[in-house]
Amino acid sequence: MDLINLEITDETSGSPFNVTYINRPDYFIRINNLERFWRRFLPILGIENFQDGSNASDVSNNSNCSSYNGLTSLEVGVGHHLQKSQALAVLGAMPSALDATVCGAFSKLYTSERERIDSYLKQCEQKGNKVYIPHMAGEVNKVKLYLGDIALINHDESVLREQEYDLVFFFGSVFSDGISSTIDTFTLSEDPYKIRLEERLKLPILKVKSGGILLATSSYHCGAFEMDAGHVSRFNKRLIDLLLYWCSASNREIEKAGIVCVSKERTRQVLGSNILNDLDELEEALSDPVTNLSYHTSSPNGTYTSILGKEDNYKRLKEALERFSHDDKRRIAESVGRIEAVYVKFM
Repeated sequence: MDLINLEITDETSGSPFNVTYINRPDYFIRINNLERFWRRFLPILGIENFQDGSNASDVSNNSNCSSYNGLTSLEVGVGHHLQKSQALAVLGAMPSALDATVCGAFSKLYTSERERIDSYLKQCEQKGNKVYIPHMAGEVNKVKLYLGDIALINHDESVLREQEYDLVFFFGSVFSDGISSTIDTFTLSEDPYKIRLEERLKLPILKVKSGGILLATSSYHCGAFEMDAGHVSRFNKRLIDLLLYWCSASNREIEKAGIVCVSKERTRQVLGSNILNDLDELEEALSDPVTNLSYHTSSPNGTYTSILGKEDNYKRLKEALERFSHDDKRRIAESVGRIEAVYVKFM
């Protein structure tokens, strides 16, 4: 099994997740902030000087022209804030966004909140379960909005069935403890399709173009969680687990995988200044997230079930861990504090 090239980026090496805003999730709902964020983050992901053939000369002759014309993106679990995708549109990209419910991001398609809710209820009445098969809802500020569940993106009747993207991303929506029903659970109380989380997270791999990126940021950035030791520990092992899963869930070749984080030293400073942190939780939060994941998944006292399952004594998890070199696992243990995002670039 081939080893995967792993990149680790923190605040000392260009991370766009400014540690000044650790407890300021509203930073990520301002268009100007997000423009700067994406300009810094896209090159880290491996998306640099992007342009389609039709405008390459325009970009080269105009230093003020966006270098992301033609970039296609899909935000999964957009929630109430469309600004992440809107900022990409400002940079010249062609963004789309998908959510299972007519949430706040869809508000501008309607004249009032009442109309938004009534329209959605009418669709549910007319289509039944088919309302969750992705379909076009409208367009807001150059962002195409789709209503539907990521679990059904490849359904025969899904309008996104044939689409592929340069960037597919989850901005805080994967492990949101129920805040994002698009990812955590099927929106219906009775799931007629019986699609598990593992499969939901595998389907987006198929929507990434060759050379494209699959990205997930921490749920801190959905604005519902404080930075404390317990959350750092919990989200770190979940995001490492997700990265391992994406690196092993398909036969697609991988150019690189990445972790974007706050350094261990900086995390120690921030968490250590919070007197409310339990000492045991603080120690665990600053421990190696790979070891933490392995312990909480496979030990007799484990409290976490890996996305990779527990069959054959966690065989798939152990195999996934073997795709990272000993040196890379040592770098994770020594340098990673709070994980902000994980990503995979596919060949």
